[in-house]
Amino acid sequence: MTPRDKRETALDAARERIGRRLQESIDRLRDDIARVEYWADALDGFCRPVPDYQASGTPLHRHLLPQQSDGGGPERSPQRDRHLLK
Repeated sequence: MTPRDKRETALDAARERIGRRLQESIDRLRDDIARVEYWADALDGFCRPVPDYQASGTPLHRHLLPQQSDGGGPERSPQRDRHLLK
């Protein structure tokens, strides 16, 4: 084998290694892009307001509690509800 053949063989091996590494890098980049798109979609879903839920059209409406009025109950104070913070 001549020095020129050895050099070409070494260059071919280097090209193959570089090609494999480049392909692996591209594959990792695609995985990262897919992961970013997934989390961006999830975050977009969390940023939207929750749609109004109407249980009256479902069998669950029988189990709903009656609505409380705004002004009829006792006033809450931080001192009174201190035990809830523990």
